[in-house]
Amino acid sequence: MTERPVEISCPPRAGSGGEPASVRNAAPPTHQEPARLLHKTKNGPTPSPATGCRMKRSINLLALCLSFIPLSNSTAEDWLRFRGPNGSGISVSQEKTATTFGDNENLVWKTRLPGPGASSPVVVGDRVFVTCYSGYGETRDDVGQMEDLKRHVVCIDRQNGKLLWQQDVDPYLPEDQYKGMGVPEHGYASSTPVSDGRHLYVFFGKSGVLAYDLDGNEVWKKNLGTKSNEREWGSAASPILFDDILIINASDEARAFYGLEASSGKEVWKTESRSLTNVWNTPIIVDGKTDPQLVISVPNEIRAFNPANGKLKWYSTKGVNAPSVSTSLVTDGDLVIAMGGRSLDAVAVKTGGHSDVTDNHVVWEGRGIAAIITPVSYQGHLYAIHRGIAHCLDAATGQPAYRERISPGAGRSASRPQETRPGDKPVRIPPPGQRRLRGSGNYSSPVIADGKIYQFTRDGTCYVLAAQPTYELLATNRFEADPSDFNATPAISDGQMFIRSNHFLYCIGSDKE
Repeated sequence: MTERPVEISCPPRAGSGGEPASVRNAAPPTHQEPARLLHKTKNGPTPSPATGCRMKRSINLLALCLSFIPLSNSTAEDWLRFRGPNGSGISVSQEKTATTFGDNENLVWKTRLPGPGASSPVVVGDRVFVTCYSGYGETRDDVGQMEDLKRHVVCIDRQNGKLLWQQDVDPYLPEDQYKGMGVPEHGYASSTPVSDGRHLYVFFGKSGVLAYDLDGNEVWKKNLGTKSNEREWGSAASPILFDDILIINASDEARAFYGLEASSGKEVWKTESRSLTNVWNTPIIVDGKTDPQLVISVPNEIRAFNPANGKLKWYSTKGVNAPSVSTSLVTDGDLVIAMGGRSLDAVAVKTGGHSDVTDNHVVWEGRGIAAIITPVSYQGHLYAIHRGIAHCLDAATGQPAYRERISPGAGRSASRPQETRPGDKPVRIPPPGQRRLRGSGNYSSPVIADGKIYQFTRDGTCYVLAAQPTYELLATNRFEADPSDFNATPAISDGQMFIRSNHFLYCIGSDKE
């Protein structure tokens, strides 16, 4: 697309003037009564007898039709949770996705957000949801006061980027402080929401879990704990759904996993362990139809629970040999593969079994390809970019298929030179993937759509590679006009990609747009 994208701003956040905090409906839904034949009487208009019969038949017909309409507003192409369908990071849509994009190419719209965040967007029908925070810890240069912290839940119209509603959430205080190498790396809105197509479930750590309907009305709220781990690095794991159970990794807040009734927030089960600390990865469900297992990577172990009751099914004492684990598990067939830590440990374990399966179910151990982000598993191979090197592993053996350093500026680029005026001092723009890199590196995980791998770096560079075990860099894209961090993983739906930075939510058009 060469057409100039639409740029929209969300309303002022709470405490900054403008309209008061609460549900803000920029475009409230309207409900129009159907036309009816009426007879006027002394008591006012009433339906005629004939009209009443027709209405009764219409109501019966409507009820019959509605019985065949699913309650969920979601579709097969929706992106309902962190890393999409079952956390795979793979789009199920057959639509073509853009290979090159940037500030002036294939950008449908961008909307300024009320604050930063590392959480990913989720897509439900024609709505995009994302969480943010403001008031405290927005930048390292101006930290602010903790008592000014606010969380925000934002709903955006997918078609035009306009704000549909915004909920502002008061936090539990004190929170983990914005200092050191923990919270400043990701902030106070790091957990990606999850939706069942009818409701949106949001986890804000010590501030609890909140359920909203898709129009922004709060349905329930529940506190899961207010503890901190010894490092005080904040919350990051995202909620997931299993049938009608909402599952939360609240290891940071309560050293526990929770299973909550999605409709009410009522506790179904709770699994506690003193070893559930420094676990920031999101669990996955494997063998969901025949033998459902809720599997999580913890320091030095892989554990599987029954998602219906939270009871331990099996565990492996071979896991990521590190004091903390941020990388979520990935699957390949009946294997779950854990990796992470500074040493990049990787372990593949066959699912199933009972109790300790270490001796019989560990398939391979080796060197992984990610320390914090989660690789993407596709057609028997694992893909990720780690510290400027593109990796591909054979998922069945752990052997590398390729390991290629990405050259700065390689691939077709959609970036544009910045405009300068006479007298301007020359500005050195670092190569793609090398601006503002600090701390523990990048947080955005790779996703796959249309046979292509998309992986963002913190500086807004997106590398596009062919999803194949032979290295091929297709494009290097950048959002030059956005100086903020890109920590979120993209969401993809029907050929469109939604990516958020600390400043904006972007909609990148499909090739047909």
